[in-house]
Amino acid sequence: MKPPKPSEQSLSVQKAIAVLNLIGAADAPLSVTEIVAGTGLGKTVVLRILATLSAERFVERDAGSGRYRLGASFITLAQKTLRQNPLLLRARPVIEEIVELTGDIGLLMTLDRGMSLCIERRVGTSPIATLGTDIGTRSPIHGGGGPFALLAFSDDGFVEEYLSRPLPRMTPRTVVDPVRVRERIQE
Repeated sequence: MKPPKPSEQSLSVQKAIAVLNLIGAADAPLSVTEIVAGTGLGKTVVLRILATLSAERFVERDAGSGRYRLGASFITLAQKTLRQNPLLLRARPVIEEIVELTGDIGLLMTLDRGMSLCIERRVGTSPIATLGTDIGTRSPIHGGGGPFALLAFSDDGFVEEYLSRPLPRMTPRTVVDPVRVRERIQE
């Protein structure tokens, strides 16, 4: 699904989403100064957005530090998403069966705007753990097993468009040469 044209989007909502994305990506609650610096928005705009998001419980302000973190409304939305998402509903029994049979971690990744997005993670009994891939992890699709499977099974037009762009190197061993990536797809 293509995103709406910029002329159809709300600038105010885009600003609020920028604030939410920054707070959500942080490892610890953020100060207003950090949010202003991270989003490039003015302090007055950030304060108004935070006031609105706080009133709707999408962010919470720590009384002691004055810093902001995601709020309880996201828990409610996440639970509803998990119960309503058709891909998750269809894939969950299959992932659970794979995890049970292999003892390994099961990951469900989907293609989202040219990147992989992990939307489900089930932990098996194996003592070896997959690090760095949690629900919400986004990765380029030319590296890593799960993300690469999305590229390998995409239609030729998408593959050609994807490989026409510069490919980021995530590790020293990441294959970024389009010819070699095509060879891996053929394998």
